[in-house]
Amino acid sequence: MKHKLGLMVLMIFLAGCATEYAPSYGGDGYSETQLSETSFQITFRGNTKTTPERAYDFAMLRAAEIAISKGKQFFKVSSLASGDNGMAGAMINGAFIAKKKPEVALSIKLLEKKTSDDCLEAAFVRKSIRAKYQMTES
Repeated sequence: MKHKLGLMVLMIFLAGCATEYAPSYGGDGYSETQLSETSFQITFRGNTKTTPERAYDFAMLRAAEIAISKGKQFFKVSSLASGDNGMAGAMINGAFIAKKKPEVALSIKLLEKKTSDDCLEAAFVRKSIRAKYQMTES
């Protein structure tokens, strides 16, 4: 009986959804800080179901959407940091099962025109990431 209960708890723990693309409001999701007229710091924090790739993609999606909202066609990532924003877990049959929560932080510069090969076209980035995750255009 204990084994079945532990298995059910583990299934519920693992069956949750990855963090959605939404503002964080102090928890999981994206947040940004404007550093200057054309510079932003963007952070995306995922939950234990979020892959590092998804966290990176959603940070990039936020960067593209900020550029578009500010009337800029391009942006450039000037720094990137990724890691974990903690762990979460559950006790299953006396064993603690932990999963990491990915976090990605980007510093970006908004640009009027493409100034180098590492500049990204905001509309293209937005469209491709939204298509990858089957997100509707907003």
